[in-house]
Amino acid sequence: PGSVGLTGIYEKTLTLTLSLMLKAALEREGATIIMSRTTERFVANEDRLSLFRRSNPDLLLSVHLNSSGNPVDISGTATYYKHPFCEPLNAAIHQRLVETGLRDFKNNGDFNFILNNPTEFPNALIETLFVSNPGDEERILDPQFQRELVNKIVQGLKDYLSRVNQD
Repeated sequence: PGSVGLTGIYEKTLTLTLSLMLKAALEREGATIIMSRTTERFVANEDRLSLFRRSNPDLLLSVHLNSSGNPVDISGTATYYKHPFCEPLNAAIHQRLVETGLRDFKNNGDFNFILNNPTEFPNALIETLFVSNPGDEERILDPQFQRELVNKIVQGLKDYLSRVNQD
């Protein structure tokens, strides 16, 4: 189920909501989206990676909520990548997410997570905020803030793609 907020809300529930909103927003922009899950069901990360490698996407966005054993002092938004070629994608999305007013928990490199391993396509692990932090959790439960997060991810993706297309 991933992280659990103080109100008992599960990361998996919120990430599915955000991911479906992101899918709809990106489809409105003309993107074709491949989802590892569209309903409340468990999908192992190994199976996700296999699906994406078979599908050969242009890029991979993996949406999460972070958690900390220190719910008072640790908050904010972060992105994580493993390979340096993924840094520009992560940086573009992270820069936009910080515009929401969330604390900057940084764009972090050399992060070893299975969905950050592919070298066939750029990938971004997006830790939208800390569900363990009461203030962050309050914000993520607000549908308007959820829409704002999704819009910022879309804007960051557009920023990245416009830079890539200039090169």
